[in-house]
Amino acid sequence: MQTAPRSPEVFFKAALALVIALFLSLLARHANAAPLIVYTYDSLTAKEGLGPILKAAYKKKTGDEITFVTVGDAGQLLSRLQLDLERGKPKAHVVLGIDQNLFLKVKDLLLPLDRSREGGFMKFVDREWWLGEAFVPYDFGVFALVADTKKLPVADFPTTWKELLKSRFKKSLLLEDPRTSSPGLAFVLGSEAATHGKDDEASHEAFKDFWKDLKSQWVTLAPGWSQAYGMFTKGEAPLVWSYVSSEAYHRTECEKTKCAEADRYRAVVFEDGNPVQIEGAGILKDAPGGAVMKKRSLEFMEILTSEAVQKQIPETQWMMPVRLGVKLPVAFQSLPIAKKKFTPEFDREKVDGILERWNAAVR
Repeated sequence: MQTAPRSPEVFFKAALALVIALFLSLLARHANAAPLIVYTYDSLTAKEGLGPILKAAYKKKTGDEITFVTVGDAGQLLSRLQLDLERGKPKAHVVLGIDQNLFLKVKDLLLPLDRSREGGFMKFVDREWWLGEAFVPYDFGVFALVADTKKLPVADFPTTWKELLKSRFKKSLLLEDPRTSSPGLAFVLGSEAATHGKDDEASHEAFKDFWKDLKSQWVTLAPGWSQAYGMFTKGEAPLVWSYVSSEAYHRTECEKTKCAEADRYRAVVFEDGNPVQIEGAGILKDAPGGAVMKKRSLEFMEILTSEAVQKQIPETQWMMPVRLGVKLPVAFQSLPIAKKKFTPEFDREKVDGILERWNAAVR
């Protein structure tokens, strides 16, 4: 039996009721939504860092908030995660800013991702920087010495690791302590790879001899990169262990301030190789919020590797983006290229052994 058509007023009321219901549902979701809690290091959340960009992008995509919990430098992330584990009360959903060496220590705390089902965004990431199924890379950097050319002319730059032992570099180096600093650990691992590299007694002794001789060459072993670099910019030594991209930072800042010394600070790459640092993020196992927060954590990873965020990496992190095809700023396009990059070391026992030999050499 055919029924009489409904009046426009009935349709309008039904449509209005649906819109109100959807609005109230959305409002309730965000009123009760817990923020995504991300552990990271201090400098990432600075005003001109990557943190504010990630926070805005996440809010735009999901309507939800990120709460960054900063714990000092990257090395202190491990201590915070271990403390949560001891308490049996995980508080964060994501850890952001772990590098390949820290990943060796925290990977058991991270949730592996199925790249085909959960990590489709990873198809845009250069495979060279994949470390494991629980690690989502977002930037990388090539370690290098940075020279103050007012104190050390380009013609006098060291070209190999062993050249650092020459008398003209006595008390010329600002280095970081490998026990407390990721760059410091990279310097030790790089020196081992460049000067010896074999896992035998003769090579172990040669490595220790290198460090015994190097002791007279450094001004200090700073606890972290920021302390060492602060001493460098104050003129306390001509060479500091940093990144190739530090040269781009100084050049960019000089252009902003119209200084007359755009090329004063230059990166020094070695013929026999430079180590790299790969930074990434991971989703923590047993994080609060269950499946809902896991979904939001995956949305965060997608944003982290998106083109919009990756193109901001160079001039916020002063590192290189991992996403394929991202165009670099002009200051990055003329950086010196390390012809040989050391493969990151993924054997935790081997890293611990190298540190033990280093400690014995510098005591």
